[in-house]
Amino acid sequence: MVDKSFNEIVVGETASFSHRISEENIATFVRLSGDENPLHIDEEYARQTKLGGKVVHGLFLAALVSRLIGVYLPGKRSLLLFTEFRFKAPARIADTVKVEGRIIAKSPATRVVEVAVEVKKDSINLLEGVIKVQVL
Repeated sequence: MVDKSFNEIVVGETASFSHRISEENIATFVRLSGDENPLHIDEEYARQTKLGGKVVHGLFLAALVSRLIGVYLPGKRSLLLFTEFRFKAPARIADTVKVEGRIIAKSPATRVVEVAVEVKKDSINLLEGVIKVQVL
């Protein structure tokens, strides 16, 4: 886990990690969130939609972004203040996604950093957004 002070964080700094989405991930997310929408858990139903099969919850991808913020960028001293996500394309079970972040702004007065985030599968952008984090 990264443990940087506010002064050690640099605009332009990046971090990333990859994650392979498993059936177990989705089953756990369903138990925790209570989101049993058949688009995520019923292949027969989901196949009949324009999506052509089950898709991963968008907020599961957002949870991976939470890992990025809390563990890697900025890391241990992060207090999440604001999130804005755009879901661009669906992920599926067995996809390996790359979660990336880049510090785009820093305010010494508030100790807040802004992080541009993306979740990608290969070159396909699945999620993009901006996170505001106060560094404690």
